[in-house]
Amino acid sequence: MTIIRAVDVVSCPTGAHAENVFYSRLENTYLKVCFSAPVLTCLYDRQHVDIFYNKGKAIHPSDYSKGNYSLMFICPKNALAYVDTGREKPQFRMEFEYHDTHYDFPITDPEFLDFLRDDPEQLGDFPNIFLTLSLGLEHEGWHHKLVAGVLGYTRRATPVAMLPDESTPLKESTEPAYTDEPSYMERQKQLYANAYAKWTKEDDALLWDLYSQGFSVTRLMERFGRNRGAIRSRLKKLAEDRSQNALQSSAESPLYDEWDEGSEMQLREAAAEYRTPKKMKSHRWKDILHFFSRKN
Repeated sequence: MTIIRAVDVVSCPTGAHAENVFYSRLENTYLKVCFSAPVLTCLYDRQHVDIFYNKGKAIHPSDYSKGNYSLMFICPKNALAYVDTGREKPQFRMEFEYHDTHYDFPITDPEFLDFLRDDPEQLGDFPNIFLTLSLGLEHEGWHHKLVAGVLGYTRRATPVAMLPDESTPLKESTEPAYTDEPSYMERQKQLYANAYAKWTKEDDALLWDLYSQGFSVTRLMERFGRNRGAIRSRLKKLAEDRSQNALQSSAESPLYDEWDEGSEMQLREAAAEYRTPKKMKSHRWKDILHFFSRKN
């Protein structure tokens, strides 16, 4: 990496972007730094325990009124890249842990996105990586948290196809030759029988029942013919729908046969980060899943 110097730097914070600056020009210092884990380890954030003031996926502008940073460079644990197919447009996301808290943010790093699109088999766990996190521009009243940069990842080795023995004559293929690469969606449909198919009520009921019985995400992928991101995002949606219905139900019409104040308090604590019914999201969705699994 080459170190670049910014000349005539003037701070110009805008909204939640406290680090914004103007500069007149950039100069090459011709100083090079080896791109390696030891170098990056010296640079990552050791100051902040929470990511941008709380543990949610977005913050309200009022929460940032006294904020002083909108960028973080961290070394996460248990990082996993996946595709959330439970949306109108599939979205690449990164799950990870930071100071024993689980996070799940959209990925916006263009090079890393191209890396995943070019080879979907690279989706999955990414040990020993570094992440640059940022706050997005205000959108629908919120500043969403983003994975703006991914560093330190390497391409996984993929199985090499067996080549025929040199003494074996090759047969001429009668199939037409196609030069166009299949799209990401087409490749997913080749890998998973039900990729991008609409979830039915029967699918939802069976998915919830099997997960409650202890089926792993891998087994659910095989059972439903969908990728990891599709299974995880659907479980998350089902958990959030159930928690919302439970919070809206009254004591006169309990959700469970044995409803008590302790159960209601657990649900309210699990949903403590919810802002509005429309925005009911929680990065602790697994806790809600297990809560309902115990009750059923």
